[in-house]
Amino acid sequence: MSVHNGERYLREAIDSILSQTHENLEFIIVDDGSTDGTADIIRSYSDVRIRNARNQQNLGLTKSLNKGIALAHGEYIARQDADDVSEPDRLERQLDVIEADRDLVLLGTWSRDIDEHGRVVGHFDLPLDHESMLGNALNGMTPVRHPSILVRRSALEKIGGYADEFPFAQDLDLILRIAEVGRVGNIRDRLLRYRVHEYSITTAQGNTQVSCAREICNRARQLRGMPDLEKSFQPHRLIQSPAEQLHSVTWIASWAAENGYNRTAFAYLVKAFYMAPLNKAVWRAAAKFVLPIRIVRMIQRADI
Repeated sequence: MSVHNGERYLREAIDSILSQTHENLEFIIVDDGSTDGTADIIRSYSDVRIRNARNQQNLGLTKSLNKGIALAHGEYIARQDADDVSEPDRLERQLDVIEADRDLVLLGTWSRDIDEHGRVVGHFDLPLDHESMLGNALNGMTPVRHPSILVRRSALEKIGGYADEFPFAQDLDLILRIAEVGRVGNIRDRLLRYRVHEYSITTAQGNTQVSCAREICNRARQLRGMPDLEKSFQPHRLIQSPAEQLHSVTWIASWAAENGYNRTAFAYLVKAFYMAPLNKAVWRAAAKFVLPIRIVRMIQRADI
């Protein structure tokens, strides 16, 4: 786990690993130059399985992950983000699967996506098999929840860990390179609660993310004799304006409603109506909350 100024959710994330049913583990936490209460939270734990490493300055996720990998002793390396929550049997379930298939080098899980308050927002059903996952990755769509992955240490060593040149889209690069030395997969069990922040579609480094992802994909495509991606390729979208922020809130409300998480949908609908009570998209999201899905689809087709 790498963490930078992650005090808000850190204790919940740490507890979720320390309470795993698979207890034989070392938990390496790299404090990436935090200036908040992160260091104090880590020091408050007396569990001997925790190994705490601290960067004197913020080096970024890629370099911090490589530092953690270098410190690890285990045959397998699992990822965990400082704002996500692993279900208690996550590691046990993943180990059962990967140890039964020697060709499998990376295994992710499906997730339940939660908001900043821990409310379930929805979920994505990611591809399960190697071919589908690789196809997604070559087209710029990351086919795993990065914090859910379990990787064979030997495979990571073969590819040299994470590529330091890419400060963003590390998961996309990892999938494309590690798929050259073995098979990748996902299991359909939702063993991670993945934190979706209200504006997590947005990031101050959005343009850099797009640039990294495009270069990663094009390198992998060139190795396979494939043409480069279209210049319009946008794996990440930078949200800055109030209209785009409204879109993000409305999208979460709509997504939660479609997945049956009505309390979450209602909370985000209230916020969306407060931001723009007459907006057509907000009313469409509200329709998903109160009307049967077949009627909603009729409304969408009619562009009402």
